[in-house]
Amino acid sequence: MIDKNLLLSETLSKKLSEIMNMYFQLNRILDAGMDFLDVDMNMNKISNYIHLNFAHKAPIDADAFRDRNADNSYRTYYGNIESSDGNYTTPLAFFEYALEYILKIIDAISDGIDFAKSENDEETKQFLMNQFPNIGIYKKQFVLLCDKCEKAIQEGNTWQDIDNRWEDFKVV
Repeated sequence: MIDKNLLLSETLSKKLSEIMNMYFQLNRILDAGMDFLDVDMNMNKISNYIHLNFAHKAPIDADAFRDRNADNSYRTYYGNIESSDGNYTTPLAFFEYALEYILKIIDAISDGIDFAKSENDEETKQFLMNQFPNIGIYKKQFVLLCDKCEKAIQEGNTWQDIDNRWEDFKVV
């Protein structure tokens, strides 16, 4: 019989499940924001870019945490994904909300690293540390969108102007 405590602690397994669920929630947030951009704001270029490069990627990123649990003989616990109606007042409000949630994921990964350090679990610590470049791409993209869009609007551009120059607002 395998002693699960030798592979991964229950505390770390739960943290991995939590982070996985956060990525699924991020997918919901990005999908709702994409609908807002596409339907309400007629910003289909940026909407498609976010959808293909980030919203589609979030569930795949979530699976890495499920796989880590399974590789260590733990089941992953799937939580409820909260609804996200995409009821934003501006595209900038959506970008800021998404960035705020991405920062929560970064904090959760950091907490997981602290747990792994306290348990001397070098493999899980390294797994979590390896997630930073990936979540960093999300962060860079939404920081860029927040900063450049805010400046472009201040300079008198419309949201459609921004959408027409969407390639100036991407990092991927």
